[in-house]
Amino acid sequence: MDGRLPVVKGLSKRGPGEKDEARKNDRETHRRLKLLLKRPGNGECADCRTKCPGWASLPHGVHICIDCAQVHRHIGRHISQVKAITTGTYLWYADEYDAMEFMGNNNAARLYLGRHPDGLNVKVPASASRAEREKYIREKYEQQRWVLPPGEPFRPQEEAAVAPCEAARPVRSTPEKRKAVRLQVKPRSQPKAAAATDFEDFADWPGMDDWTAPAPIAPPAPTAASNAPVFIQSTPAYDACNYEARRTAILS
Repeated sequence: MDGRLPVVKGLSKRGPGEKDEARKNDRETHRRLKLLLKRPGNGECADCRTKCPGWASLPHGVHICIDCAQVHRHIGRHISQVKAITTGTYLWYADEYDAMEFMGNNNAARLYLGRHPDGLNVKVPASASRAEREKYIREKYEQQRWVLPPGEPFRPQEEAAVAPCEAARPVRSTPEKRKAVRLQVKPRSQPKAAAATDFEDFADWPGMDDWTAPAPIAPPAPTAASNAPVFIQSTPAYDACNYEARRTAILS
């Protein structure tokens, strides 16, 4: 392991007092860890192009995505210790936070990629395969293929915070937000007015100029000698039911 990295104790070397202190400061430590994500370079995985990483590799002090974290865990704790930052489920010790604050992705790139022919911004794509990630990560951290020579000084630079990574923030529902959604009533759509030509086009139908309305059919006038009720003019449906025959049978 490069001697220019910050010192992070192994779990077996920690005393009960350190664990109690870490538990007492757990909430504050996680708050400060999330603030480190605002620093330049920490909003993108140190090993690939994935945005808003939620994991860390110690003692390298880099922010990495979950896919690269699986590779770091696979190559062993003697090279890299992986912890989550944004879930709040991992207990962080003071020296582990100090390592993250001391390094960061940009400073780690100055150390591990200081002799890379293509510069400090060399990473695998976000869509890289597991084999591509492992090859790059092993060359970078295990083999230290492009690390600065031991005689060359390494001076981490302090960097000001930038805008936080919004994609890493879950959207939380609050009573105010739910009320605002309920108040956003979609305006009721108005019925579509009939087009002005819906009935005017009838004048263009063939034969409409010669068409005249039929004369109304007047009901038969009642006779003085008959007290029977007046029926309207017979229709085919009326005749088919033979209502007249039934009426005659009833009255006779």
